[in-house]
Amino acid sequence: MSSDLLLITLDSCDAQLVAEWADAGELPTFRQLFATCQRREVINAPGFFGGTVWPSFATGLSPAGHGRFCALQASRGAYDSCKFGSSDIAGRQFWERLSDAGRRVAVIDVPMSRPSPRLNGIQLVDFLSHDGFFHPPIATPPDLYDEIASMFGPGGRDTCDEQWSELDSAEGAAAFTDHLLQRARIKGRLCEHYLRREHWHLFIASLNESHCVGHQFWHLHDATHPRHRRDVAAASGDPLLILYRALDEQIAALLDAAGSGAGVMVWLTHGMGSAINDYTVVLDEILCRLDTATGQRASGAFRNMKSSWYRLPGELRQMRAARALKKAVIPALRQSLLIPQRRSRRFFAIPADTSTGAVRINCIGREEAGLVARGAEYRAVLADIAAALAEIVDPRTGVPAVLATHFPRDLYAGPHLDALPDLLVEWNHDHRFTALQSPRLGVLPIPELIGRSGEHRNRGLLLDRANDGSALPLPVEGLASLICGRLGLSAAQIEA
Repeated sequence: MSSDLLLITLDSCDAQLVAEWADAGELPTFRQLFATCQRREVINAPGFFGGTVWPSFATGLSPAGHGRFCALQASRGAYDSCKFGSSDIAGRQFWERLSDAGRRVAVIDVPMSRPSPRLNGIQLVDFLSHDGFFHPPIATPPDLYDEIASMFGPGGRDTCDEQWSELDSAEGAAAFTDHLLQRARIKGRLCEHYLRREHWHLFIASLNESHCVGHQFWHLHDATHPRHRRDVAAASGDPLLILYRALDEQIAALLDAAGSGAGVMVWLTHGMGSAINDYTVVLDEILCRLDTATGQRASGAFRNMKSSWYRLPGELRQMRAARALKKAVIPALRQSLLIPQRRSRRFFAIPADTSTGAVRINCIGREEAGLVARGAEYRAVLADIAAALAEIVDPRTGVPAVLATHFPRDLYAGPHLDALPDLLVEWNHDHRFTALQSPRLGVLPIPELIGRSGEHRNRGLLLDRANDGSALPLPVEGLASLICGRLGLSAAQIEA
């Protein structure tokens, strides 16, 4: 069966690598797409992109509109964070608008999406996705999952960050690469099957294993990475290239199944690059040192325990027993030490996507025990933090640790603006730091990242067969309107 529009999404598939390998002949399907499709840069939310890409795509809203930026978020006025699932994301998903307008849609495994039980079509949620929320997967109609499981297997929970300790050997790298290849091929066959089964106005096929392979195998792809093992890379090959070739083959099969007359969009959501240092460990310590008024005296016990842990050799911290002990005691320490000290500080670090850092100001009238007045004082505190972060460098080389800072209140408007961080920090992931230094900070050791060797970059790309001449960069939240408009919805229907 032919389709009106096939949208293939590749989660965290790096556009720069794809372009290089397509040009070299390694990815023939992409090479053809680059030759025949219009290319548009897709701009993800500055400082937010890793945690907001998929909600912004699905809802057509900015982070202040849908409210999601991280897997752990605090509610307004609170100091502790809890899990933020796809059901907590505000706004309607655009395929629901298409469904209401009579379009027949298929939505296969879009990350961070929530079930649409009254959809005119089919939907599969968290069958094989990165950081899924639903286990077992959920389908519309409900009996669809049983049908899929009987033909393609039950799917599986993402274990990406549970495998890293085995990836520094040729055997472990090869085994996990094969695991990712198997997942990618299952998803490709599943999408091809349902794409051929009937005519669709819109078919969304999300291929997601490019996300995990980038996080876990960047050190084998990049010979300059400190963890690169030439012997392992020689034995296993480049896992990123191996998986990208498999995705290239799956895309070719999907294009064939959609038919020559189908509209085609291929979206590479955001990119990957090197990850070396664990900035999540040091941001709150930096903020404590900067806040001489409240930070240092408020945070002593928890800071001392944290610094003692990271003074342990990396090999010891990687041991399963040590990690299990840390996991067991952290919740109690957070409640007894971390959360109370946040109440008595002017600002503090909060969880964020691991590619960036996030800072919360303890505002009067917003936080339960606010200390900073909105308005001029709030602005002055933000400006002071940003200026101090810009001064932080590698004491050996002078290379800056912070590439940019962003103030969400200057970038976005929406009902969930108060749920977002007050300041975002883009770290320098391409340089190997052993310590950070600035006039106000002094010298602060920084550990190397354990686990992931790749982290997100803000590189999104849309390949569009329609080639309508609109080559200007496209905000990620604009994809929903573009797709709905392409399928004949009016502006009023899109915004309803």
